[in-house]
Amino acid sequence: MQSGERIVLTDHKRPIAVIVPVSGDNPVERPPRHAFDPPEPAAVSSFRGPVTELLTEERGES
Repeated sequence: MQSGERIVLTDHKRPIAVIVPVSGDNPVERPPRHAFDPPEPAAVSSFRGPVTELLTEERGES
């Protein structure tokens, strides 16, 4: 590939993307990568009993 050359990507002769050279000293700025930070685990209920009672309690029904 020559400097400054554009590349056209095709799928069955239909253009789907163009690769072009970037300009400037720092053309691509990306945020720094961070290690995977998993989400906090959901709170665990200590409720013991039938699911219907838990739903009734959660809904505030009596």
